[in-house]
Amino acid sequence: MIKLRNDVYPRTLENIEAVFLYYYPEEKHSTINKYAAKLYDERVMQLNEIEFVSEVIATHSEIIKKHFKLNFVESAMKVLFNACSQVLLKQEKDWNISKNGKKDFVALKLDLQKVL
Repeated sequence: MIKLRNDVYPRTLENIEAVFLYYYPEEKHSTINKYAAKLYDERVMQLNEIEFVSEVIATHSEIIKKHFKLNFVESAMKVLFNACSQVLLKQEKDWNISKNGKKDFVALKLDLQKVL
């Protein structure tokens, strides 16, 4: 499991949006606002986890794109963020994925472990 530092800033909707705007500058603001609001309302992830996953996606997009045949369209941000947050922050037994998708998650996890 990855050990993250404590949150430096409060977990507000504005701060979640700011993280997404920083790491996904090409993404539509409406997409960012909707997904930030969803994460804010769910209250499952801390701000530092959201930032960590966003940074990994932005920094290692070539590795991630190898496992997911998606262009960065509105649903792609959600799919990539959800997949990467599970791979990076959850135990394999807790992944919410089909049996067929699990092999892709395992491969992604192994590739990301090499660079993190």
